[in-house]
Amino acid sequence: MALKRLSRQGGLAEAVRREIEQLMIDGSLKPGSKLPPERDLATQLGVGMSTLREALRALEEQGAIEIVHGRGTFVRGVSHKAIKANLQFMVNFENNAYDDLLELRLLLETGLVKLAAMRRDPDDLKTLETFLKEMAEAKSNEEIVEAGARFHLAIAKASKNSIAATVYEAVTQVISEVFRAHTKSPAQHNQSLNDHAAIYRAIADRNPDLAVQSALRHLEHLKRNYFEEAEPNKGAE
Repeated sequence: MALKRLSRQGGLAEAVRREIEQLMIDGSLKPGSKLPPERDLATQLGVGMSTLREALRALEEQGAIEIVHGRGTFVRGVSHKAIKANLQFMVNFENNAYDDLLELRLLLETGLVKLAAMRRDPDDLKTLETFLKEMAEAKSNEEIVEAGARFHLAIAKASKNSIAATVYEAVTQVISEVFRAHTKSPAQHNQSLNDHAAIYRAIADRNPDLAVQSALRHLEHLKRNYFEEAEPNKGAE
């Protein structure tokens, strides 16, 4: 891992963050690898400890690294945390953010279910079956929401597009906060189970067009049940 000493012009901590980030981008620092001890890293970069720690905190907040006390600092893989944080901020403070978020989910989900129907493997189907069963057996609204989120994330992973899956995970987590605030009626729960079962069957049958149709039907039900019946308090999320 080759580090260069940094110029003191401009924001030094930001320059450190960018330098370490660039090493991750070019593959010099791979997911799971451990960074040198902080003192060694500061010496190699030609900065003080406080500057280095400020840069590391920024990298940790964006989900790029994990600082494990007593063990060191490790590079993480692509994380949804930074995406989620930005989305949550927008949802809280921008007008029509929920409508935009639902539209983004529609764009992502229809593409992901189509890819999943074409690329899924036997292990993907087993995972989807597990989460369908969890949804059917769920007793509380929290359990229903969690099982549903896991089902959709499993579809995203079955698409074999890791970047799209990461973005989708962030979107799903923000939307799930809205779902937790509204308890499903028994009729809505049954409708949701039927929707998810239809999506599963289309993916299992390798029918991408039907998978997209089933996902669109499910998203229309969600919009009607959660976003049209009650307007969530955006500032409280």
